[in-house]
Amino acid sequence: MVFIVQFEDIYEDQSERLLKRQQHMPAHLAFLAQHSDKVVAFGAIRDSQEGTPLGGIWIVNAPDQATVETFYQSNPFGWLTYAALSASTIGERPSGRPVSSTA
Repeated sequence: MVFIVQFEDIYEDQSERLLKRQQHMPAHLAFLAQHSDKVVAFGAIRDSQEGTPLGGIWIVNAPDQATVETFYQSNPFGWLTYAALSASTIGERPSGRPVSSTA
């Protein structure tokens, strides 16, 4: 199944967290690259193209929501105390195979 997970940085108003975010960004991106079989697409949520990151969004292939929740909690940005706003199913092919970026 395919899930959309939206994250909100609940401390986005604390400027010192931006430095920590920058320090951990390489590990976060490496984590996403390492799990490209699960994370079909991802990106930051900003109020403008150059704005401060307010959170993020992932599209994830997984068998169920519990797997998705365990997976995103292992992300190197977990220390940021992100609030996962949703992990909702967005679709499955009639064949039962998950939708993927290579299909």
